[in-house]
Amino acid sequence: MNDFRHSYNTMLSERGINTFSLEEKKTVTSSVVLLLRRHSANNRLCCENNENDLRVTGIDKYGFTTQVTCTICKQTMETTCYDAKWTYERIYEEEIEEKLKPGDHICWHRPKIIWHHAIVKTMDPQKMVIHYGSDFTVKEKAMSEVHCRSCWFCDALYRINYEDCYNADYIILRATKLLNERRYDLLVRNCEHFSRWCKTGSGSSIQVSNFWASLGKAAVTVGLRLIALIILILLQYSLESQEDQVRNRRQLERLETNLITLYIVIFTVAFMIYQLVTACARLAVRPGNVKHHDVENPPRCCSNCYDSCTKGDNCRGCCCCCCGALHLFYRAARRLRFWRHIQVYTQTSSLLN
Repeated sequence: MNDFRHSYNTMLSERGINTFSLEEKKTVTSSVVLLLRRHSANNRLCCENNENDLRVTGIDKYGFTTQVTCTICKQTMETTCYDAKWTYERIYEEEIEEKLKPGDHICWHRPKIIWHHAIVKTMDPQKMVIHYGSDFTVKEKAMSEVHCRSCWFCDALYRINYEDCYNADYIILRATKLLNERRYDLLVRNCEHFSRWCKTGSGSSIQVSNFWASLGKAAVTVGLRLIALIILILLQYSLESQEDQVRNRRQLERLETNLITLYIVIFTVAFMIYQLVTACARLAVRPGNVKHHDVENPPRCCSNCYDSCTKGDNCRGCCCCCCGALHLFYRAARRLRFWRHIQVYTQTSSLLN
């Protein structure tokens, strides 16, 4: 694996990253090879099943590998875990010592209607976790200080089990390298984004996804109700305005029929668009062909936004709220466009052809 590690050292030197020790570099490369083997159908690496045929061709700003290329067939492989299924597992107080392990992704429901997430670092001699603290900084703290049973119906501890994730050493290393980070953003960089990034390499949040889904459903529901109300008002107006005109009764009935047909057509079109968007989102697309933007891989227009916003120490909470509100309107406007789903459909069609 010497050639593979040498390519990783070269990438770190080119980026000017010198915060990794020799053991940490070994942890990164061995974990990446293990992940690539697991993603293969026959548990083999590309071509001749030799690690030295691989070269690191992409790393993130922290120095972790994001892309590996085979020198024989020139195939490029992503080092992000698959977005596979995951489950919540309840961990009772008497089971913490037995079930929890270093590298676990844990969460608990706070009385403020939100879930707090953390990564378990050690269990012995003291239970330590790494998480985003109340001052918007990634910190390492004792689990007893972070998770306390302040409410009998909240704060139940859960572990999130993934079908595909990094090994424990790599997860802890990723979390440790982000200590003292101050880039908290409620919508794109909260404690769940941080924990899932450490665990799988993908910065996603189920809470935020559920929020957008609920907001979209509410917007569609309100919009359809408004359309129905407008049509009922038009029907009522037409009835009252032409009630005494018996000669135009047939024309009035035709107008009512047209309005009802228009209402049915609008509902049908909205349902068909929803089905089309849902079907396109479920299409099997090669992961490397679709780029999902998050705080670690932002679009060009926002590449320096998060760093510059959270660089200072003054008014951090105010800045977070303002940026969160602006991002809320930005994401809501983007949700009205179906370009992302059309792009996925186009790329999938090109792959199938």
